Amino acid sequence: MYKNPKCKIELENAFKTTVTQPQYGFTLIEILLVISMIGVLSAISVSLINPKSSSGKARDGVRIANVKSISESIESYRQVEGSFPATSDATTATSELRKVYLRKWPEPISDEGSLDATNWSYVYFNTGSDGFLVYSPNSLGGCYKYQSDWGKVMTCPISECKSEFSLVANCN
Repeated sequence: MYKNPKCKIELENAFKTTVTQPQYGFTLIEILLVISMIGVLSAISVSLINPKSSSGKARDGVRIANVKSISESIESYRQVEGSFPATSDATTATSELRKVYLRKWPEPISDEGSLDATNWSYVYFNTGSDGFLVYSPNSLGGCYKYQSDWGKVMTCPISECKSEFSLVANCN
């Protein structure tokens, strides 16, 4: 066996080295804690925001504005023409109502953003000399309804979403 005393000292010093410069960085535990906190916060924020519900609420705001716009057009028609337009005038693009007072009937857009005339249409109904009503379904399972005797748009349960007058007590 070869013995060199100088090599032994160098070997011992190799294991006794001290770091003179500070080490920068994060430990694995710190990184894992931050990643898990970000995950928890993301899950909480997604559950609070609920994108599907938010888009339905946003479209409900548009539906309320559309029902109000339709009713204001019909009220203007009555002021000038002396009577409410016929129920069929709402769907006839060549009618006086559509040519002068309401050029574009609102499109029936579902909560998901697609056109769906079966479930999301705007309905106008002339009830005769006593008035008219306009309604459209909403994302809450009811409808937004305007009656000429109310003078404002109200939220009604689905049972009141029909072409006849509702009591104010049934809607809010």
